[in-house]
Amino acid sequence: MIAPDSTLHTLRAFLPPAGIQQVKEATVQPDRAWRLVLARPADSLALWSIDRTGGDLAWAQEWNNTRDTVLFWPNDTTLLNGQRFALHDRSGTIDTIAYRPLRKMPFNLDAQAAGRTEDGARLIVASRPVHRIDSARISLRIDSLTVPVRLAPVDTPRRSRVEGAPSDRSSVLTLLPGAIRDIYGGTNDTLRIALGPGRPTDTGDLKVNLVVDSGAVPPGPFIFQLLNAQGTVVRTRAFATLPFRVELPSVPAGAYTLKLVQDTDDDGRWSTGSLQDRRQPERTFRLAGEVNVRAGWDVAVDWKVVPPLP
Repeated sequence: MIAPDSTLHTLRAFLPPAGIQQVKEATVQPDRAWRLVLARPADSLALWSIDRTGGDLAWAQEWNNTRDTVLFWPNDTTLLNGQRFALHDRSGTIDTIAYRPLRKMPFNLDAQAAGRTEDGARLIVASRPVHRIDSARISLRIDSLTVPVRLAPVDTPRRSRVEGAPSDRSSVLTLLPGAIRDIYGGTNDTLRIALGPGRPTDTGDLKVNLVVDSGAVPPGPFIFQLLNAQGTVVRTRAFATLPFRVELPSVPAGAYTLKLVQDTDDDGRWSTGSLQDRRQPERTFRLAGEVNVRAGWDVAVDWKVVPPLP
C-alpha cells in the first residue's frame, strides 16, 4: 500500500473476514450433535430438510462464545442417517450438507461437573439435551449427611444448576438410574459427581476499575473480557462508556488476562477490518501481565486504558 502523502498513517494488521459465509467443518458427534464450524460468526441459522418427508423434525442450537461454531441437536434421529439439509442464514442458503454419524450413540447418558454460576451455584452438564429430571432419584451427600437436592435447567439444553449444594464445602451428587432422561429416551446409569469445595475455598472475587490514562476518552461501547490461560473467554461484560467498574464474583483461582474491545459497531463482539470497505478492525486493549485470582481473596485491579494513537 502506498500512502498518498507524507502524513503519518496508522494501519492495524488484521485478517479480513471470509468473503462469504460457508461451512468449514460438519461433524456428527457420537451423542448425535451436528457440529458445524463456520467461516465467520453468524447471528442465526436454520436447517431445511431436502430428503425428509413426514415427521416433525426440530433442531436445538448450542453456540460457542464467538458464534462461529454451533451444535445442532435433532429432536429425532430416526431415519436421519444420510439425509441432506440446506443450511440458511438471513441472506439465504449457505451450503448443503449431509447428516452422517460415524459411530454408534453411547447407550447411557453421561453427566459431569461444569464449574459454577457467577453467584457460586454448582453446575453439571449432560452429554445430551435433557428432557426430564426425576428429583426423587437424586441426592447430595455433604460429609456424612445426605440431603435432598434439585436440578434446575439453565442457559443451554444440557446444563443444570444444582440447587442445594453448599458453596463452601465439598459434596457428592448421586444420580440413580433414570434420574435424567435425554431427548432421545436415553437415561443415566448410577453417577456420582464430586462437586468439590466451593467458594471461598477455590474461588475469589475480582473487581476491575477501568479508567482512562488522559483526557482523551475513547468512545464506547466496550466489551470487557476475562481470558483464562488457554485464551478462552470465561467472563464478559458489555458497557457504554469509560470509566467503568467490572465486578466478577466467584472466579476460579488462577491466572487470567484482561482484554477490552472497543465495540464500534455495537454488535457484541470484536469485528475485523475490511480492505474493500477501507475499514480497520475494532481496537483492542490488554492489561500488561497477568492477574492472579487467589482463593478466598477479593482481588482489585486498577487498569488505566491508554487512548490509542490517532
